[in-house]
This record gives sequence, structure tokens and C-alpha cells, in this order.
Amino acid sequence: MALSFGLAQQALIAPEAVPDDLLGEIFVLIYRGLAGTSSTAAAPR
Repeated sequence: MALSFGLAQQALIAPEAVPDDLLGEIFVLIYRGLAGTSSTAAAPR
């Protein structure tokens, strides 16, 4: 939620600084990071 609010505020201040697809890219990166850490955390040591 905070990411979307922050990006929306930044887009109001400087629209050229926030590409239209930035929020989607951020969500993908967060998901990949969580998916990557969950698979390594579940692996037996």
C-alpha cells in the first residue's frame, strides 16, 4: 500500500519521474524475491 501511495504522490509532483509500468515492475521484483527466499528457506540443510 505504501509503495502505491508513494508512487502516486511522486507522479503528482513529477509525472516524468514515474513511468506507467513502474508499480508493476516493483511488484514483480518483490514477488521474485519472496519466491526465491521461500524456496531456499524450505530446502533441507
